[in-house]
Amino acid sequence: MPDSPEHDGHGHCRPLSDSSTGTDDPQRLARRAVPVYNAVHRLTVPLVVALVAAAIGAPALLVVAVAWCSHIVWDRGLGYPLRAADGSIRPARPER
Repeated sequence: MPDSPEHDGHGHCRPLSDSSTGTDDPQRLARRAVPVYNAVHRLTVPLVVALVAAAIGAPALLVVAVAWCSHIVWDRGLGYPLRAADGSIRPARPER
């Protein structure tokens, strides 16, 4: 493979710059996306939705809320915390 912006000449792909974030870090979110990402990755909203769904007898909404909660729990379990203001992944909290 020829050396190009996409390849390093050894068959490995180079990360392409993300114009929306201005960085080569593929895991960094755009600053404008951080508040939305953090809002939908907190357990408060889906737990409230689950309680409302249970109270009004809406099983489909309850399934959505449980799936949303499980998504958040899986993210945390796999080491994906909420984002910092600059869009980067926040460092893990030190153990006490």
